[in-house]
Amino acid sequence: MPSEAKQMLKIGELAKESGFPVSTIRHYINEGLLGAPRKKSKNMAYYGRESIPRIGLIKRLQDELYLPLRLIKKILKPSSQSFSVEEMDLIIEVRQRLEEEDFELLPKAPRIPKEKILQSLFITEQELMAMEDMEIVSGEAKNGKTFYNELEYRVIKAYADARSVGFTSELGFGVEDLLIYIQAIKDLVELESRVFIARMQRNPSAEKIADLIRQGLPAVDRVISSLHHKFMMDILEDMEAEAKKL
Repeated sequence: MPSEAKQMLKIGELAKESGFPVSTIRHYINEGLLGAPRKKSKNMAYYGRESIPRIGLIKRLQDELYLPLRLIKKILKPSSQSFSVEEMDLIIEVRQRLEEEDFELLPKAPRIPKEKILQSLFITEQELMAMEDMEIVSGEAKNGKTFYNELEYRVIKAYADARSVGFTSELGFGVEDLLIYIQAIKDLVELESRVFIARMQRNPSAEKIADLIRQGLPAVDRVISSLHHKFMMDILEDMEAEAKKL
């Protein structure tokens, strides 16, 4: 057997090392979730060891999050798929829940067309154009359509959700009012960057630190969000206490 094949696994070996039956693995292969095996002879096929954690991830998505295989396939192979807003939201939720443990196994979330955002979210085309003018989002033009990536979609979705519950321009929450947040967050990121860069200069493994920062960002985002929520609630409680004194 060639040296490359020695690093590969027969389907029975793959079942043994992954802990899942051959029937389950064959089903995933037939559904296009593992990709085609590498044929080494007329009657034998071999699979890469990277299939082991992928099988575990697929099973976890099935058993813990109750996702159907058709959606799991979209999550794991998103580049050529078309998504609704509901599917995009679910995909982002899955990625946020799993990325700490399965960060390397999950591909980037797909782009979503502007037309689907306008159809489903509480936002106007004028507001999206204003966001583009302010460089909050940029979008990507392709085949006459505009697509937004995952991070841009998350900003748009959060803004639309706030508008849908009553945060209007009259209350200080129009697109132009996002400049308040943009400047504050840019200042915060600049400060964070200076700290991280200084630490990277003292550490020979800058790439390792960058990977750690990338993987830790979801947790840091939750810290920032929680602090913002807490401080705002403190102000509201003080306002209510003062109102009761009147």
